Amino acid sequence: GLRTPLPSQRQTGSATPERPSQLRPSRSALTTPEKRPGSTGHSNIPQKLARSTARDTHELRRRDLRDFFKEGQIFLAPPVADPTRAFYYTLWQENRESKIATKYLVERGILPPGEHEKCLAKYREFRKKEKLAARDGAGVVRSKKIPSGRKKGRR
Repeated sequence: GLRTPLPSQRQTGSATPERPSQLRPSRSALTTPEKRPGSTGHSNIPQKLARSTARDTHELRRRDLRDFFKEGQIFLAPPVADPTRAFYYTLWQENRESKIATKYLVERGILPPGEHEKCLAKYREFRKKEKLAARDGAGVVRSKKIPSGRKKGRR
């Protein structure tokens, strides 16, 4: 015969649903954009267009990183763990007059604002001197005749 259900299997008269699918709203309840989570709320904008608009604004946000660049900065700042960054920073700490370290630090905006301004002034001086040297021809390296290993008259 008949089996009696266990106490955990007995149906009670409670209003709580037994299956999780009964907890979710139906698809028809989510068809209007106002009710759909994450929607734009405009019923006349197709969903693909709304996604592409969101993607475009994300790309604009990504391009806006240049708004945060310091004066004279050209490139994004490398990560703190970057060995090249560490090399140029320590070189600059040891020799504040280093042209290559100054150029690297200014163009990547690595230094704090106060030090960046001082370093930017030196960077501009270096650039001005380079332009003058190039205009005057002082920076041109002339080729020298390289002597051979033997001197004349000796064998």
